[in-house]
Amino acid sequence: MNELVSSSTPSDMPSSPAIHLQKLQARLLAGDPSARQELERLALLSNLQALTEEATQAGALREHRFAPSLPLIGRAVAALRTALFAISARWPLRVLIAQQTQVNQATARALAESLKLNQHLLARIEALEARMAELERERHG
Repeated sequence: MNELVSSSTPSDMPSSPAIHLQKLQARLLAGDPSARQELERLALLSNLQALTEEATQAGALREHRFAPSLPLIGRAVAALRTALFAISARWPLRVLIAQQTQVNQATARALAESLKLNQHLLARIEALEARMAELERERHG
């Protein structure tokens, strides 16, 4: 989450997101105008970042493992299910798993790139807003 904040430098970054949020809250309560902007940036990007991380972690599919569910004969039933699965579905399913995993990984990469682009565009918008405010002050000052 810390990389979402443009106004901080690596040397003044808190050690955890919780500490960063506490400091941001204190700045907000103290009336720091840049804290509101930083909070808006965090709100806009944090959900996208969480979804990107989730997609990256959950991208690889795996075959189902049959577990014993019956008390005495559970292992034998699980072994029989595994054998039947190996005969009937394992090979075509592996192809589908590989294809879907590639789609999931490509989607996670696209989300990561989208997050980077959004961060860049928000920084540009903030710079333009600051420049516009500066020009307004010069015009009226």
